[in-house]
Amino acid sequence: MRRHIKFIASHPEGFSAIELIAVLVIIGVVSAVVVPKIVSSVTEIDVIGQAAVIKSRLYYAQSLSMNSSSTWGICCDGSHYWLFRNGDIDNKVTLPGEDSDTVSLADKNIAMPAFTVSFDEWGAPYTDASAATAQTEDRTITVSSSSGGETESIVITRNTGFVS
Repeated sequence: MRRHIKFIASHPEGFSAIELIAVLVIIGVVSAVVVPKIVSSVTEIDVIGQAAVIKSRLYYAQSLSMNSSSTWGICCDGSHYWLFRNGDIDNKVTLPGEDSDTVSLADKNIAMPAFTVSFDEWGAPYTDASAATAQTEDRTITVSSSSGGETESIVITRNTGFVS
């Protein structure tokens, strides 16, 4: 003989106001904890990604110098950065993947200090556009989020120009 078990709903008419409020409070608490972590993670990923892009652009400038008789480099004025050639920061060249010859830091949600780095035909780094002043120490460029919370460092090694 089989028995059929019937489940009787304790609230056949729906949920009570207290149950709905309790669920909303739980959702609110979870959201308050999770959302800032997600936003922070996205900001950190943006900074890491943009630092990687800038590193690749430094390598690009270095490789252009090593494969030509011109001095190439990257210049940043604190609000934009750009690729330049022939030791002249005003001789701007559009970077691959960009629509303009300057890249806005605000558009990328990052901040960087002003700097100039150029490379000679051997790939050695210099602290000026014309490659007259050799970089005598390792140089660190800090990329940070626009809000200043997350940072990533780019190091240009003296003599070799290795970017890490």
